[in-house]
Amino acid sequence: MIVASTRNGTGIYSKSSSGVGSVDLVFATEKSEIPVSWSRDGRYVVFSRPRNVGSTAAYDTWLLDMMGEKKASPLMESPFDKVTARVSPDGRWIAYATNDTGTYQIVVQSFPDPNGGRWQITAQGGVEPKWRHDSRELYYLALDGKLMAVPVKTDRTFEAGTASPLFETPLPVGRSLPSRDRRYDVAVDGRFLIVTPTNTAAPPPIVAVVNWTSAIEKK
Repeated sequence: MIVASTRNGTGIYSKSSSGVGSVDLVFATEKSEIPVSWSRDGRYVVFSRPRNVGSTAAYDTWLLDMMGEKKASPLMESPFDKVTARVSPDGRWIAYATNDTGTYQIVVQSFPDPNGGRWQITAQGGVEPKWRHDSRELYYLALDGKLMAVPVKTDRTFEAGTASPLFETPLPVGRSLPSRDRRYDVAVDGRFLIVTPTNTAAPPPIVAVVNWTSAIEKK
């Protein structure tokens, strides 16, 4: 697995998902990169890199080529956010959420060359895209928290069908703020794992009524 850490200097580190073995630095940097996806063939690590846009911060999407010298290069740069990117299992596409329309929408681009085509998947907003294990379906969270599914065809070029809701989730989704990543995932057998938020609301206050017998006597 790939993680970001500052243990021996800021950078991206790799470690076996079994927990066995050492943590190895694969890319050193002075910025706070966030690794978000790893191509199935192990060659490309996709990470988010913060950039300052006026008084606010946005995230660009960068690509780390693990072959040879492990070089990093920008995949998508703009004044807008490009977050929660996911490489398709077949390695041909990358899905992500961007707010270049004012509301976070799901977009798919060709991969690893982003110039092969760009398709906006949503019109009413969406965040946190995930792929089915065969790249034939794309999932995302709608702004009302519903988990949506979009059928995908990739025989010649990318073609997305009509999105349909699968079920309600308890996950809050912000229209203008990026949501947390990795709040849900889908297994190879189609089952979903969802991180259910805990109820952080304060318990109702305890009200103590004193001298209550006097109120009864006045009736």
